[in-house]
Amino acid sequence: MGSRPRRFKVRLYVALILPFTLQVVGTVGVVGYLSFRNSQSAVYNLATQLMSELTLRIRQETQLYVEMPFLINSVNAIALLQEDIQVAEMQGEYLLWQQFQAFPTTNLVYCATEDGAFMGVGYSNEDQSIQLQVSNANTEWLFDYYELDPYGSRARYKRRGDRPYDPRVRPWYQLTQARQVPTWSEVYLDFDAFVPVITASTPVYDPNTQQLLGICSTDFLLTVELDTFLNELQVGQSGETFIIEHTGNLVASSIPDDDILILDETNAPERLKAVDINNELIRETSRELVARFGDFQSLQEGQSFTLGLGDRGRHFVQVEPFRDERGLDWLVVVVIPELDFMDQIYASTWQTAALSLVALTIAITVGLITSRYIAQPILKLNRASKAITSGQLDQTVEVSGIDELEQLGTSFNQMAQRLQEAIATLEQRVAERTADLEDSNQKLELEKERAESANRAKSAFIANMSHELRSPLNAIIGFSQLMMRADTMPKAQLEHAGIIYRSGDYLLTLINNILDLSKIEADKVILSTRDVDLHRLLNDLEDMLYLRAEHKGIKLVVDYPDSLPRYIHGDDVKLQQVLINLLSNALKFTSQGSVRLTVAVQNPQVGQDDLQVESQQIESQQIEDPQVEDPQIEDPQIDRYTLTFTVTDTGVGIAEEEIPTLFSAFNQTQSGRMLQEGTGLGLHISRKFVRLMGGDIQIESQVNVGTTARFSIQVKPAQTAVIPDAVQPSRVIGLVEGQPTYRLLVVDDKDANRQLLMKLLQPIGFEVREASNGQEAIACWQDWQPHLIWMDVRMPVMDGYEATRRIKATPGQSTIIIALTASVLEEEQAVILSAGCDDFLRKPFKESTIFEAIARHLGVQYRYAEESTEPSASSLSLDQTWSDRLTELPRDWLETFYQTVLEADVHTAITLIEQLPPEQDAIAQPLTTMVNQFQFEAILLFLESHIQDEHS
Repeated sequence: MGSRPRRFKVRLYVALILPFTLQVVGTVGVVGYLSFRNSQSAVYNLATQLMSELTLRIRQETQLYVEMPFLINSVNAIALLQEDIQVAEMQGEYLLWQQFQAFPTTNLVYCATEDGAFMGVGYSNEDQSIQLQVSNANTEWLFDYYELDPYGSRARYKRRGDRPYDPRVRPWYQLTQARQVPTWSEVYLDFDAFVPVITASTPVYDPNTQQLLGICSTDFLLTVELDTFLNELQVGQSGETFIIEHTGNLVASSIPDDDILILDETNAPERLKAVDINNELIRETSRELVARFGDFQSLQEGQSFTLGLGDRGRHFVQVEPFRDERGLDWLVVVVIPELDFMDQIYASTWQTAALSLVALTIAITVGLITSRYIAQPILKLNRASKAITSGQLDQTVEVSGIDELEQLGTSFNQMAQRLQEAIATLEQRVAERTADLEDSNQKLELEKERAESANRAKSAFIANMSHELRSPLNAIIGFSQLMMRADTMPKAQLEHAGIIYRSGDYLLTLINNILDLSKIEADKVILSTRDVDLHRLLNDLEDMLYLRAEHKGIKLVVDYPDSLPRYIHGDDVKLQQVLINLLSNALKFTSQGSVRLTVAVQNPQVGQDDLQVESQQIESQQIEDPQVEDPQIEDPQIDRYTLTFTVTDTGVGIAEEEIPTLFSAFNQTQSGRMLQEGTGLGLHISRKFVRLMGGDIQIESQVNVGTTARFSIQVKPAQTAVIPDAVQPSRVIGLVEGQPTYRLLVVDDKDANRQLLMKLLQPIGFEVREASNGQEAIACWQDWQPHLIWMDVRMPVMDGYEATRRIKATPGQSTIIIALTASVLEEEQAVILSAGCDDFLRKPFKESTIFEAIARHLGVQYRYAEESTEPSASSLSLDQTWSDRLTELPRDWLETFYQTVLEADVHTAITLIEQLPPEQDAIAQPLTTMVNQFQFEAILLFLESHIQDEHS
């Protein structure tokens, strides 16, 4: 049996890679080598030679220009010494005229003396004629201009200048006087023509006394001489050359009519920097010099480099310093485009193109043959692939001749078969997934609508609840204040009014806390920062919770180092609420031992980056009480502190598995549910507040050992050095005599709120009217023209916003409008002020805030009630005077009253006091007052000392 003959097979990479690699490498290598060597050598040599030659010519020509002014000065200095030129007497102008005629390239030839006299000959800015200009004491230091005839004599007087001129304060005079040798000035703007000039100055000294007689100078007009010379130079086809100072100002350039002056903010001309010049080539070259060498001062030696300018290609740059012994220090810059030298490489380009064409022809021929050999089987695979793409999945391909293509054909056929099976399965899965996705999308859309509706409902709840709760509280607190102002009311009724006022104020605090929770849930809560006495805040916390801890037999400790800053800038309300929540939880779940609040201050932070690093370090530290140096030294570099608060108790503790859920709303631990106390909102709200202040709360606990809660916040130093204690304002009883009668309009839809303000303001001496809506307010304002309007913002018929806008839109009106709102939303303040209101107050308000607002906007002056020097009932305390009275009271009554006060039971305490016989009224009255004012701690201290005395 004969064997099957083996067919010759060629591997694909051999058929494709080897021939084309040899062709491409050979062609590109030869072409690239020749092009690179020819162009590089020609361009570099030409550019180097041309730039060197140009630089040398510029240096030589510039040297001639800078020598000429000093020759002129030497002649004039001799004439000044020989008194052929007498500046103060205005004699010798003929000599200056001769110098000017002999050297027409100068702008002005002149001399100035130590007495401030000046005489010079130069061109007129008006008609370019030659004129004499002098200034001295006789001309009141103003320039007198004379026209000179063709012989150098004064022909006629032209005019007097309007600006005084003292040469002794000019830079060229002062510089030459200081150096005492012939000196160049800096380039500056001419006093009259405002064109760039440079002054060559030579000092003239008395040969006997060596006293300075004066200075002879020549102004060199750069834009006429150097610009003309540089413009005439042939710098390639499109090259440029320019001269700059080490300060970066342009001295001269080859650009004709190039404007190197600009107007500053006062419309005075000033010179342009070379980096800001209009010409792109000069501007970009100057910027490249600054980028490479830092500044022009660093260029003390010659430099050469290339510069790329986008579409304009590469440019060759050469920089050479130009200096002389008289202080001249310039930089000569030559810039030549590389494109100017392309003529030299055109010949080599044709040779390169011919070689490339031959190589390309050979490559194409070989490529066609090779491609034909390879393309046939690939085309078959391509047609089969297109058929599968169009949906004809039953495709097979037969490929022969190249081993890799045969394997590819076999794999293709297997793929086509498996693709048919996969598509059938995929279609079924896609249908199932599509149905599931549509169902999920509908659910997500429904949840989104519910969430948006819930947010709107929360915002509406905050606004409505604020108005509905605070409006009646406004009447309760307000009328209770009115009752306390009555001088004829019985003392007991005054105390009852005070209880109503304090209860209403406490209820307002509770309502604000509830609304704070609502604002948190609606993402409406923001920080309200102010300067805070941190030490007072901590001491108040200890006083507030001391009795509760004492009642449970627990030791409460508030510990902070002396280094803790006393005055900070932060949100004390939220910080106090967080600390109260944490301490209250610790007291609630601790039956014995202690509860400790520790406050520490970390290193003062100076930068934001350091602050973040410090904050991360705090989170990883163990609980401790560091002792650091006092940071309260006023350091302007400290921009914030990091405060760490730690609350540690010896209570029942929290199980480890319950810690992750502590901060969830309405969640309670097992110990909390056993006590049946709390709602589970305290830690949730506290964490929200702490995160708002830039920190977070960490909880560490062990069952039956205790719990530690720690958080760190960042605060700024207080804006004031000392925060004074709050002082209660004196009670207003009337207006100071001699003031006009002020008309006030009260606008509110609630009759109680209107009556409250009217009864508060009318007895003081104000003329007050009322309106129940915005429409009535506008009508009353038009007829009565009140000085100030108290405007409620939410009213029927027309609200306060619309009424305010209409009143404020009336030309010439001057009525002050203060808005009254029961809302607690901070964003409503911006809405109220944008409607045109001059100020706003929130309900319920205190009478002092009403009077303060009126005084602030109208300048009203009040009469105040005189402060009583006798102690009032509210300030009474129990002292040794009552000790004898207590000994007369029954022992059982004292112990019962002590227990009642310890439990802060006001109602039972008042009942026990009422049981005392009439002869004990002397002690019953102060006890009643102190109970009503919640002065339980003072009562307990006195009772404890009395009971201890009896036991002893």
